[in-house]
Amino acid sequence: MDNSRNIATYVLAISLFSLALALVYFSINLAQISSQIPTVVESLGESSQKIQPVVEKMGEFKDEIPAILSEVRKVREQVPPVLEEIKQVRKQIPAVLEESRKIREQVPPILAEVKATREMVPTVVDEVKTTRESIPPMLTRAEKIVSEAKQIGKETSEGAFSGVLTGITKSPFTIIGGLGELVLDTVGIKNTLISGQDRIMAEKAARELLSKGEVSDIQEWKNQDTGVSGEFFLAQRFKVDGENCALLKSTVYIPGQESSKRDISACELGDVGWKEVELQANN
Repeated sequence: MDNSRNIATYVLAISLFSLALALVYFSINLAQISSQIPTVVESLGESSQKIQPVVEKMGEFKDEIPAILSEVRKVREQVPPVLEEIKQVRKQIPAVLEESRKIREQVPPILAEVKATREMVPTVVDEVKTTRESIPPMLTRAEKIVSEAKQIGKETSEGAFSGVLTGITKSPFTIIGGLGELVLDTVGIKNTLISGQDRIMAEKAARELLSKGEVSDIQEWKNQDTGVSGEFFLAQRFKVDGENCALLKSTVYIPGQESSKRDISACELGDVGWKEVELQANN
């Protein structure tokens, strides 16, 4: 009986001691936790500050949700037409495949044609080589023909001009005067109707045609202020006593009068330029 009481006493003492140790351990942990509370509270404060902008942004997103839903609805409405278009495209696939098959069937003949063409290349190259070798003799003959043609043209030109001006030969000539003084002095035109500007414009047109024109070219001129106008026709080019000469046919139009025509023979006399001349007749 006494032994049982002693054992119970020891057990109770051990239990009380264990409880005391547990209380001490709890107190130590509680003290450590208490020391961390300010840090935890501070962290919660910082988290709250960070959460507030997120909440505000979520509010903005919430305001945009109706527009997003509306856009999604529109996209969904477009899905059936897209599916229908896909359906139509799928219906066309067999025809496309059939066309591709036909094209593929044409490839072998094309390749055969290409092969035949490539086999002809050496022959063509030889023909080109032969042609190139024959070009120099052909050019020589062409140059000879051109030279003969120029000589024939020159002789024909001189003969034609001789036919126009019967009895005129390559003999010295008499200078009548400058183009500016004589171009407009034609029969039926009174000097009072011709201004100095008219003469300047006519002379410029005549000189331009004589300097740059080809046979059968026409050079027109007109004075907008006086209404007087005219044209020159380059009828012929020839040489007289080694000088370049030409035959111009001049027509002058004056308001209220009939047009006046005149043939002008002019020669280019070195630095003097173009002058109207009178060709000497063959005695």
